[in-house]
Amino acid sequence: MKPDFLLINKYKPYLLIFVIYVIACIALAYWFASQLQQKQSEQWQFQLSSFSKAIVSKSDYVENLISGIASLYSASSNASKEHVKPLIDDQINGLAFDSSIEFYYRLTPSNVEFVEDYMQQVGAFDFTISDSISFSNQYENYVLLANYPESDFGHLVGSTISINNDSANAFIVKEWPNSEFWSVILNTADVKTVSLRFNIKSFFDYIHASGDTQNQHITISVGNQAIYNSDWQNSLGLSFAEPLAQQRIPFFDKTLDIAYFNPSYVRHSHYLISAGLCTLAILFGFALFMYLVTIRNQYAHINRLVRIKTYSLKKTQQNLAATSQLKVKALEQQLETKKKYKTLFVNCSEGLFCCNDKGDILEKNPAFIDLLLPDDANNNICGLMSEKQQGLFLACQNNEFSNELFVQNKLGNTYCLLLKGHWIKDAERTLFEGRLLDITATKQHEEKLRYQAEHDALTDLLKRQAFLDGVGNELTSHQGCYHLLYVDLDRFKLVNDGYGHKVGDALLKAFARLLQSEFSSYGEVARLGGDEFALFIAQKRLTVSIENMLERLTYAIHQLRKQRTAYQCITASIGVRTIAAPCELCPEQLLHEADLAMYRAKQMGRDQYSFYNDELAIANRRKREIETFCSSDSYLSAIRLVYQPIYCLMSNRLLGFEALLRVHDDKLGTISPLEFVSIIEDMAKISDVGLHVAKLAAHFCASVNLDTSNQLFVNVNVSPKQLKNNELLNWLESQNVVSRSLLQLEITESAMMENQADIIPILECISDAGYHLLIDDFGTGYSSLARLKALPLNGLKIDRSFVNDLSSEAGLQIVKAICAIAKALNLTIVAEGVENITQQSTLIDLHVDKVQGYLFSKPLECKDATELVNTQQYRQIA
Repeated sequence: MKPDFLLINKYKPYLLIFVIYVIACIALAYWFASQLQQKQSEQWQFQLSSFSKAIVSKSDYVENLISGIASLYSASSNASKEHVKPLIDDQINGLAFDSSIEFYYRLTPSNVEFVEDYMQQVGAFDFTISDSISFSNQYENYVLLANYPESDFGHLVGSTISINNDSANAFIVKEWPNSEFWSVILNTADVKTVSLRFNIKSFFDYIHASGDTQNQHITISVGNQAIYNSDWQNSLGLSFAEPLAQQRIPFFDKTLDIAYFNPSYVRHSHYLISAGLCTLAILFGFALFMYLVTIRNQYAHINRLVRIKTYSLKKTQQNLAATSQLKVKALEQQLETKKKYKTLFVNCSEGLFCCNDKGDILEKNPAFIDLLLPDDANNNICGLMSEKQQGLFLACQNNEFSNELFVQNKLGNTYCLLLKGHWIKDAERTLFEGRLLDITATKQHEEKLRYQAEHDALTDLLKRQAFLDGVGNELTSHQGCYHLLYVDLDRFKLVNDGYGHKVGDALLKAFARLLQSEFSSYGEVARLGGDEFALFIAQKRLTVSIENMLERLTYAIHQLRKQRTAYQCITASIGVRTIAAPCELCPEQLLHEADLAMYRAKQMGRDQYSFYNDELAIANRRKREIETFCSSDSYLSAIRLVYQPIYCLMSNRLLGFEALLRVHDDKLGTISPLEFVSIIEDMAKISDVGLHVAKLAAHFCASVNLDTSNQLFVNVNVSPKQLKNNELLNWLESQNVVSRSLLQLEITESAMMENQADIIPILECISDAGYHLLIDDFGTGYSSLARLKALPLNGLKIDRSFVNDLSSEAGLQIVKAICAIAKALNLTIVAEGVENITQQSTLIDLHVDKVQGYLFSKPLECKDATELVNTQQYRQIA
């Protein structure tokens, strides 16, 4: 094969032409796409200009209408509007959007009494001009005398507005709060003026509907405020889409930003079509290039084959001459080899022999004779074999044979021989050439290693893997009932730490001897490692029930405690897995299930036994399923937060929320927070989950505090393990999502007190960074005033168990004491789980600051919590 650079050199002209062709195709495709895009952009700009012209035209019509009515209204000698009603009826009825005419009268210090008299004459008997109205050269005050046609719109006849004298605009737009109506007011120096009030969305709907609106939409905004969207259901998401064309037009004293959209248009479709055509052209050029290269290669290949064949014929002629010389040398070497073979056969230290197809020995070397084999084996090799081995040996003609033989020689010594060799068959006879090797020492060493591999060096019991192999063989090859016991010595570490490992080893040996002497007759006994042992017992070997046998084992362990003072603290927890054989379950799995039962016995108080049952199986399977779920990359997406409101007890004012964890999976259903947190802590994922929860809570807190008048905090529960992780601490120090004083951290009392020495510096850093810290579930752990004083705390939360017990005298006194501690340390008090009026009243008497519970609100989804904030804010303002 030629080097790659030579092949490139060879096809350089073709490659150059192909590259030029590709560049030309790409340039042409880009030009074609650009032309199409330019035409389309001009069409979109034309469509947008049509809408803009319609808006300008209609605004001009509104200006003319207002000017005409204003001229008639100003020409009248009094403030009445009756003489302009016919004109209004004629013009307003022609408008296709909701509108009405408003009549204003300019207020001056000299005409206040005139306006008040006029308003009282038309029916507003208690009308007076407010003293708060100020008269200045910069602003003119106008009072609304009437509107026609009559309307239920929120501002009332008699309302006043101010118009800036410095404004150069002839018409000024007034946006009425909490409504979709605008008023266009004529800015005139006359004492009377007129405005047109109209529904802005109805106005733009009319403009949009008057054009070709199929698959065409517009959005209109003033500055950053969106005022109109033709996709009123927002099904197309125009608020976040990129417009195809944009234009800015004047609208009275405002400037409208109009954006044009066409959802049927596929963005960059011109470039995609051009790219497709370009790709097809390039592929065609590439196919032509490969065709030319293939033709050239075929021509070169034929020439190369001709040269190879010519060279091969010459080489064959030379080989024939050399072969004749090699045959002569081979015969000479064969004679020499036979002589060497004879020498090796005689002098070899291994027992070499040759026999026929019946096993009769035809030839043997001195080493074979020195093995002192029995006489029958000296004459026929089959004398060393059993009947089964003889059949295998004589059937292996034309094949190699290897087998181990246990032989007793003439001196009575038993040793192991390895018989190896192969059958040789020619036209006349069949022979076996073999050798005998003494492998007795090797077999003894292998047996010793195997025993050491299968048995524990300290206790001489089976090791874990050998034990499990035996369990697996027994369960797959026999029938019956079996019991797998998992035994763990309780408090064995106390013996090792208190008396030394030598005493601990002696205890393990003594316990192993106890198990062997008492229970080895029932089945296998093994040491799994450390202070853990296992027994595999066949029910058919027991003369009593398994429960009686377990009691006997417990009693034997109690007797063991009497042997030495160091053993006094030792008891045993036993887990039992009953198995019906034959069974295909993995022995490792069965041992794990017995281990689960043993841990259940430990949880029940130790020095007991427990049987594996369906409850343990379900709990174990549930735990494994949750662990599998938490091992996936998407488990964080199943986490959501709900928010329980926290209120001021005295004013019932909403102060903030506590973020509560919720986890739901389509397969597993709802996962309890207690269940979920314990598993992710074991999996060392609590830091990732804590950081994710903190970010969700921070974004929620920011969203409910968009109104600067709100100062609602959000409490987040934090595990001490999270505080020792740099990721959460770094995020807390660098986050700028929400004010730090509004994101408060809750830590359980027991966890904080247990790790106080390590946690205080971390809490001080967090407190210095501006975050508030609270003790959660206060009173359920163990605290001292000195410890509380050393912590940088802002408040504490009374556990719901104490709130539920307020009806009793003892419960009331406990809560009083907690409140007294908090007040003494200047800490805020939050009561959890308030569910009835009686509890609320008691807490008010105790001067508790904040409360949360079902009496006030259950935990809310993010949307409901946001709605609560908006409702609460409106109620407070009202």
